[in-house]
Amino acid sequence: MNVYEHIISNGFLKGYVTWIFHGEQVGPSSSLDTSQVEGEFDHDMDTLVHDAFTMHATNESNDTDINMEDGDSREFMNGPSVQQSEDNNNSEKFYQMLREAEQSLYKELLRDALPEENTLPKSFYDTKKIISGLGLSYEKIHVCPNECILYRKDLADAEICPKCNLSRWKYNSDDHEVGRTKDGLLRHPADSFAWKNFDCQYPDFACDARNVRLGLATDGFNPFKTMAISHSTWPVILIPYNLPPWMCMKQPNFILSLLIPGPKGPGMNLDVYMQPLVEELKELWEIGVKMFDACKKESFQMRAAIMWTINDFPAYANLSGWSTRGQYACPCCGFEIGSKWLRYGRKFCYMCHRRWLEPDHKWRYNKRDFDGTQEFRAPPDLPSGAFSLRQMEYHGVGDWSPWKKRSILFTLPYWQHSVLRHNLDVMHIEKNVCDNIIGMLLQLEGVVWQGA
Repeated sequence: MNVYEHIISNGFLKGYVTWIFHGEQVGPSSSLDTSQVEGEFDHDMDTLVHDAFTMHATNESNDTDINMEDGDSREFMNGPSVQQSEDNNNSEKFYQMLREAEQSLYKELLRDALPEENTLPKSFYDTKKIISGLGLSYEKIHVCPNECILYRKDLADAEICPKCNLSRWKYNSDDHEVGRTKDGLLRHPADSFAWKNFDCQYPDFACDARNVRLGLATDGFNPFKTMAISHSTWPVILIPYNLPPWMCMKQPNFILSLLIPGPKGPGMNLDVYMQPLVEELKELWEIGVKMFDACKKESFQMRAAIMWTINDFPAYANLSGWSTRGQYACPCCGFEIGSKWLRYGRKFCYMCHRRWLEPDHKWRYNKRDFDGTQEFRAPPDLPSGAFSLRQMEYHGVGDWSPWKKRSILFTLPYWQHSVLRHNLDVMHIEKNVCDNIIGMLLQLEGVVWQGA
């Protein structure tokens, strides 16, 4: 640390550009001026070029004077008569190296200001060409991914590490199914039951991992950050799931498909604005679009499908068509919901949640702490898309039905067969539900339990 601070404060040895000292003591009076250092630098480069050329020269070119005296390099390069070597390639390489040796890396090398011009190599490839011309090369040696061994000497041709049995080569595949950990845990949407069920129903779509799976998310916000202005902008965002879990939920990978501005939210009229998007989604499912696979160097027909939507509870109603208010507010319970009207509170209270517990759970038999009854009913079946369409036909769509519309997403051929069409976002569940439950249990001030 002290050495670092001294160098920052005092700088390095003045005039020290090339390795001209070899262990001798340097006193205050031994400083070199710029011209002397630059002369030493040019001389060393000329010597290095001559040494490199001598190393590569053939025996047939011994009559060429390549060991010139100091200061003769310019005359040798531009002289009127020079006996050419029979190996023109080596001769031309020698001249090129001499020309490069006379160029300074920077104009006014020893100045502190940023150089106006420089002759540094423009690319790493050009740098390697210079190094190889000087006879300097390198050897690339593979190492085991677990850093067990180097593949050299007796193991130079080995394909598998003898210590950990791991392959020497990296397996390159565009199939997201290859290499994923499958231990029953939910690490990625591809591990979910809904994803696997979709693959079983549409194997022709699932057989090509390059087909795109999408999630659709939307919600309203006030871009002016003030409640004094009535405005609600609704972005409709597509989330591509053909990425690792640490990438698919990152903002740079989101697709802003629609932006719906207005003085108020679209409400149940959201389908009107989603018509262009749904039309493109239908085309991507039925026809697809021609794409080029840079890995396989081939063209293919890419298709796409919406797996589900992600939204808060009010937006759930706008996308699904099922009202999330009133007597039948729960889309999962549907018409079997256990709701009661509170006469004095003048709102609905939703009971009968004990039916979701295990059949032998002790709370099912507890009358005193609940509504005075025991609960022996099984949980209701989750409504499928086909079942929801039948409900719309039987109960109708309109003011007197919890179905306020038939969602435009049902025009997608696969939508009614999806087992999970809508999801509630994690943020609202954590914030609204968990905070209220904990606040009620701890009797925190300002927490009002809504009973929903």
